[in-house]
Amino acid sequence: MRITITGVDFNYADGVDKECTSVDVKYMTNGFDFILDQARPFNITHDQYVATKEDKDQLRALVADKIIADATQFVENVQAYKDSLEQAE
Repeated sequence: MRITITGVDFNYADGVDKECTSVDVKYMTNGFDFILDQARPFNITHDQYVATKEDKDQLRALVADKIIADATQFVENVQAYKDSLEQAE
């Protein structure tokens, strides 16, 4: 699998004249068959961005952690749905 960071957008909750409050990380993947909603950026805190901006591998690791969490949640939701079908019988 490969994760490519395609852009970052800075968010300013208190206006652009104040400190950045969070960052939206845009990315795309290839070599991974799980269908993801890559149109929606991954939001991280400003501190997470500052800690990872010099090391793109760390930033990609944050995205990979999000993909793992999303995939885990997907599996749990499908299992809950399946369980509800079996209970309905």
